[in-house]
Amino acid sequence: MEKEESVLGSVLISPELVLTEIEAGSDQEAIDILAKHLYAQGIVKESYIDAVKEREKVFSTGLGFEEMGIAIPHTDSVHVNRQAIAIGVLKKPVTFCHMGMPEVPVETEMMFMMAIEKPDSQVEFLSKMMEIFQTEGRLPALKACATKEEIAEKFQTAIGYDYAVAVEKCRKKRAKKQRSDDVGEEALALTVRRQQNAAEKKAEDAKTKQPEPTETEKSSPFPAGDILSPWEGDF
Repeated sequence: MEKEESVLGSVLISPELVLTEIEAGSDQEAIDILAKHLYAQGIVKESYIDAVKEREKVFSTGLGFEEMGIAIPHTDSVHVNRQAIAIGVLKKPVTFCHMGMPEVPVETEMMFMMAIEKPDSQVEFLSKMMEIFQTEGRLPALKACATKEEIAEKFQTAIGYDYAVAVEKCRKKRAKKQRSDDVGEEALALTVRRQQNAAEKKAEDAKTKQPEPTETEKSSPFPAGDILSPWEGDF
């Protein structure tokens, strides 16, 4: 491979890992094409090809955004040689199933195939990627790029990192003991669970929060529930 153009920490993003004008008749065929390209570049083991296709059958990775449908296929780290993201632009949309809602079809125009070594790396990078995908105009701008080099460069810019800082961050991470809740857990499930826990806590806090008493309630000698309406004492 040529000199690496874009790396987020130890995650490679380069023009060599970008495929455009992919012709595929199904999600499995599209995944197969991009996975074989990762293998040809030495990024993943040969076993990655079948593993990522099988995983898609069980845990779909389609995401339907307002501007575009995408997919983020990935599989276990045991099949990975080094961390990287491959970007595939489909010539015509291919139907994937929605992540978490497999009964919902997603007409997919781009794939972001991840080869990530550790679950905690997946969580961090997935969160950053979701920010990128949800930014208005980002996905159409990536698809509209004229060259593979431009796609890689725009994706790097969208991530917005300082290479030296990212490298130092990775070194510090390696020195720390991996948190027990990340060990052996599937990254997407972990991310979703954390988001759900945060949402549930927020909802629970809203339920338990007592409303502030009104001025009438503050000055009344009766408990709030005992205040009579103007006509209630006539019955």
